[in-house]
Amino acid sequence: MKKLKKFTAAVLLAVLTCSPAAPAAAGIHTIQPGDSLYSISLKYGTTLHQLMELNQLNSSSITPGQKIKVPGNGKLIKPLKYILMPGEKLYQITLQFNPAAQAAIAANGLSEAVIYPSQVLKVSPRTEPASRSSRRPVIPYTKEDLDLLSRLIAAESRGEPQIGQIGVGAVVINRVQSPLFPNSIKDVIYQPSQFGPVRTGLINRPAPDYCVQAAKKALYGADPTNGALFFFDTSTSSRFLRSLPVAAKHGNLIFAYPK
Repeated sequence: MKKLKKFTAAVLLAVLTCSPAAPAAAGIHTIQPGDSLYSISLKYGTTLHQLMELNQLNSSSITPGQKIKVPGNGKLIKPLKYILMPGEKLYQITLQFNPAAQAAIAANGLSEAVIYPSQVLKVSPRTEPASRSSRRPVIPYTKEDLDLLSRLIAAESRGEPQIGQIGVGAVVINRVQSPLFPNSIKDVIYQPSQFGPVRTGLINRPAPDYCVQAAKKALYGADPTNGALFFFDTSTSSRFLRSLPVAAKHGNLIFAYPK
């Protein structure tokens, strides 16, 4: 049990150091054997999506020796310390300090990780929690956008854990920000052959309040997918979707990057 606690704490210390930061002056990182865009994004406090955008990449494929731009003049993250208080949960902390770390937590099997009062974790100094009044959405949106996004979340992820529902919303927002997809919530959702509920008409059903709340969390920066642009459930038979690099899994939903 002691070894398990030490391992869990060690992974948490590494996971919670990453944070999605606004692009700054770029540095250069030379790809090493075993590197992936995802692991590089954790080291430099950004997301895979932002790295792809910064380097104008159409896929997440990289090769050893390749040089890519990284934010923050190429400086690695220097984390602050955060002391856990009684009753706090890991998911709440990642939402407060670093939404993108949720994907790394899930990837390491820590979505149900036990954490202890007075345990010391590391959090990024770049994303100290902002007051509620100063929070801004990731992208501009209207009441109609919120309603449409909520209805898609309801149709695609009803019955899934909230982190998966937020992930569905985050994928839509990531697509809006990506040069590979349309640049509005409405156009992303109604892009032909993308979302089953649009084809079947389930998108037209009213969304319950918990899906509206999931949509708002995604709009205000929560991204448990670490920049994923695709999602599918475990029952899919699509060879294309199954072939994509997996970013995170929450419940029956799998979130993935483009090749």
